[in-house]
Amino acid sequence: MHYRDERDALRGRVDSLQEQLATAKRELEDQRDDDRTARVAQLERQMADARRLLDQLGRELDQVRSRPRRSLFVPVLALIAGLGICTSVAAYLLVRPAPEAADDAVPYVVAVPSPVPVPVDPVPVPEPAPAPATPAPEAPARTATATWKATVTRATGLPLATGATCTVEAQLAGSGNKIGVPALQIVCGETTIYSSSAPLNGMSMFSSGVQEDSGAAPGTHVYAISYEDKGDRTGERAEVSLDSTRKVGAVWRDSAPAYRVELKLPHQSAPVKGEPLLDPPGHGRAP
Repeated sequence: MHYRDERDALRGRVDSLQEQLATAKRELEDQRDDDRTARVAQLERQMADARRLLDQLGRELDQVRSRPRRSLFVPVLALIAGLGICTSVAAYLLVRPAPEAADDAVPYVVAVPSPVPVPVDPVPVPEPAPAPATPAPEAPARTATATWKATVTRATGLPLATGATCTVEAQLAGSGNKIGVPALQIVCGETTIYSSSAPLNGMSMFSSGVQEDSGAAPGTHVYAISYEDKGDRTGERAEVSLDSTRKVGAVWRDSAPAYRVELKLPHQSAPVKGEPLLDPPGHGRAP
C-alpha cells in the first residue's frame, strides 16, 4: 500500500512538471526578443530541479522496495528525454532570426497634401524722392583793388618816423549784393608791416566791411573799409585793426621782433575805375 502511494505521488509530480513545461512553452511563444535569454535560464533551472527531484524520489523508492528500479527507469528516462527535446525546440525558437520581408512587398506610401500657399501682401515700393532743385548759378564776382594813402602817427619797434607814408591796399570782390575782402596788406616804405597771406600760427578773429560810393569822375567808385584780424599768435603775421570811417588804424605784433605802428588814413579810397561791385550802385556793407 505504501509503495502505491509513493508511486501515485511520483506520477503526480511528473504530471505537474509536464504541465509546467507546457505552460513554459506557451510563455516562450509569447515572450519578446529582449526576454529570451532570461526565460531560457529559467527553464534550465526548472529542468535541473525536476531531475534532482526525480533522482531523490527514485532513491527513496529503492530504499522502500529493496528491489531494482526497472519499473521507474524507463518513465524517468523518457521524461528527461522529453524535457531535453523541449529545451532544444525552445532555444531554436528563441535564437532563430526573424523572417525577412518579401522582396516583392509593396511599400505603403502616405500621401502628404501640398501646403496651402499663404497670401503675401506686396511690399510697397517707396516713391523716389524728388530731385533737389538746382541752385541758381551765382553771378560772377566783380573785383577791384582799392588803396588808401596813410601816414604814420606813432611807431615803436620799427624805424618809421612820424609822418612816414604807408599804403593800405585791399583786394575787393562783389557779386551785386555784398563786398568781401579776400586780401589786404600794408606797406610802409619798403617794409610790409601786415599781409593777410603771411603764415598764421595761432588764432584769428576776423571781420570786414566795405562801403561803395560813386566817384567824382564818371565810371569811378570810392570805398570805405573796416578790417580786423586779431588774436594770440606767433610767427610772421601781425595783428591789424582799421576803420577808414574813423580815419584811424593800427598794426602790431607781440612776438619778436615786436612792434606797433599807428596810422592815420583817409575816409575813402582813391577812385577806382570799372563796374560797381554792388548792384544797384549805392552804399553796401559785407556781412
